[in-house]
Amino acid sequence: MTELLTCTIHASRRLHRLLLALHGLAALSLMLAAIEWPLQLAGSGLVAASALWTLRQRPPVRLRCLADGDLFMADEMAGWRPVELQAGSLVSPMCTVLRLRIDGRSRSVVVLADSLAAEDFRRLRVWLRWKATWLRAPRWPVPRP
Repeated sequence: MTELLTCTIHASRRLHRLLLALHGLAALSLMLAAIEWPLQLAGSGLVAASALWTLRQRPPVRLRCLADGDLFMADEMAGWRPVELQAGSLVSPMCTVLRLRIDGRSRSVVVLADSLAAEDFRRLRVWLRWKATWLRAPRWPVPRP
């Protein structure tokens, strides 16, 4: 199997700023809403907890893309593991969202242009459009006996 691309996807600063701004907007809208102050405080606490949970640092994701369409992801404990690219992933010039299935669990990875080197971002998008093997959901429900 020929390896086309190995890249490390880091956390995007743009995505962190966007998420922080959206959480701030949600907290501000709660404070300006015509509701009682205990509910405002409780809602603001939930928004703050959501911001902390969303913005916590995740370890970088290492991907290996092969010429035959297979995709592997590195794990600190298990090494390189095969992953399946699910339908619903998005490839666009500024943002790519990878929906991955790893050991039966789904995981989403958001890749913005500042998450990795420009050439690696371009090569990843090209690989996703032309080489990747996508896991597709069936269009029809399968009849059960």
